[in-house]
Amino acid sequence: MPKRVLAGAVVTAAVVLGMPSVASAAEQLTVCATGCDHPTIAAAVSAASAGVTVRVTEDLSVTGATTVGKAVTITADPGVVITQTGANARTFTITPAGSGATISGLELTSDDLVRGEFIGVNGADDVTISGNTVYGPAQQGPMSGWVTNRAWTNNDVDGLTVTGNTLHTLRTGGYVDGGSGVITGNVTWNTKGDYLLGEQADFQITGNSAGDPSLPSEWGIVIFAVNETPYDVQALGAANDCLTVWDQATGETFLDGDCDGIADTAPPASKDECKEGGWASFNNPSFRNQGQCVSGVVTRG
Repeated sequence: MPKRVLAGAVVTAAVVLGMPSVASAAEQLTVCATGCDHPTIAAAVSAASAGVTVRVTEDLSVTGATTVGKAVTITADPGVVITQTGANARTFTITPAGSGATISGLELTSDDLVRGEFIGVNGADDVTISGNTVYGPAQQGPMSGWVTNRAWTNNDVDGLTVTGNTLHTLRTGGYVDGGSGVITGNVTWNTKGDYLLGEQADFQITGNSAGDPSLPSEWGIVIFAVNETPYDVQALGAANDCLTVWDQATGETFLDGDCDGIADTAPPASKDECKEGGWASFNNPSFRNQGQCVSGVVTRG
């Protein structure tokens, strides 16, 4: 009984003295400028223990990155926007101690064009990035000259799950550098490369799709030459709706201009390619008969 009295006294003293709250595993900590448990995400994460949800309840400007070294969930109320105002886009750094953390339901952007990734997963396993919307300010000119901002990067991780996110108006959607995991059900557009697969990136990539057709990405999935995982380019393209694929090591590509899950064929280069049923093998463009195929060759010159 004395121990129970002492514990109650400590809690009472903490409230009276205005000491920061420390959440139990079943609690939720709120974040807003005034009137919430904490005024910053960093303060809430610092106070939280594993299993706690940190919830942002109103639009928030942040400068610099919050280090996530615990298995917490960071989320926000619908419509809330978190804006990075620092010199780098990095808003969250998930360290190995943050294995099991979740970043979910956030809308992340920056007020200026700045380099970096909004979410960096550095050696943390079993992290989930889900249901977020990530975008940067509009960029002008060729994408090759765009500022290198990204929704997320990861290195040396296992069990990363990236699902249900909307990523657009960025140089890169996600840069996957090492490790394993699942990338599924995400929508991307207006990037130079939606998903870049770096060295030793062994991920299951399925069910992702292209968004705004008026602002297509330059490439959907790019497999860098340094990657040691033998991806099947054609199967990868067919498993992701309307995303192009480019294996830089082999030069093999998957292009699907009509978004039917079937790789485009090059248009016929001569009338002879249209003969003996050859016209039926083309799909971008496709032809109804041999005569239409021949006419297409003549028109293109």
